[in-house]
Amino acid sequence: MQELWERDFPGGTFWPCQFFLPFVSEVKFVDSVIKIPSPLRGERERVRGAKMKSRARALRRSMTDAEKLLWRSLRDRQMDGWKFRRQHPIRPFIVDFVCVERKLIIELDGGQHASKIWADASRSSYLRKKGYKILRFWNNHVLKETKAVLDTILVTLNDDTPSPRPSPPNLGERESR
Repeated sequence: MQELWERDFPGGTFWPCQFFLPFVSEVKFVDSVIKIPSPLRGERERVRGAKMKSRARALRRSMTDAEKLLWRSLRDRQMDGWKFRRQHPIRPFIVDFVCVERKLIIELDGGQHASKIWADASRSSYLRKKGYKILRFWNNHVLKETKAVLDTILVTLNDDTPSPRPSPPNLGERESR
């Protein structure tokens, strides 16, 4: 190590880095400059993730009446065995409800969303690009027509689920007798 140092930094003082830097294997010499990875590499993601988790927990504690009503029907695999999560982070957003297996997001919109149409459209577009299907309902629709909302969710969940019975084979595929 000292030979490398003297080669790249003639006349410089050698510091035995292995005693000070636990990540000495990641130290690189580039154009006579030591490139040491930041000890905080990944720290920003960890902090951002922690903030998302705490925000999601806060949202779970302060659910609207419509969210509480819908959650009572979605929790504990009551919708044909499909598992839902509430106030679930899907970076950079926190969605109201999601069935991860089916990549189905359910969003409930209150009066504040009427003024945020563009933001909701942008958010929906981003989530669709990630492969999610999104159902949006107004809070009052959930409160007044809960059965219809649940039926819509169930139809969407089972929409492209494979049939338990396979389709009959084509004529060319049948066995000859």
